[in-house]
Amino acid sequence: RVQHCSLGDRSLLVPWENPSASSTVGITITILLLAAIITGGIWWWRRRKHAGSGTDFRTFLI
Repeated sequence: RVQHCSLGDRSLLVPWENPSASSTVGITITILLLAAIITGGIWWWRRRKHAGSGTDFRTFLI
């Protein structure tokens, strides 16, 4: 219950959603997808950057 001076003697009942497993799973999947997209973007950018340099990209991985 929320009480405020603008409500007078009345109170306001605000239903708070209980945290559920589905919201936790959704957040986890979103974070994992973002991490995969960022990792793939960095890999693609580094591969593309070194593709035109004439050097073997695999030497940079060692």
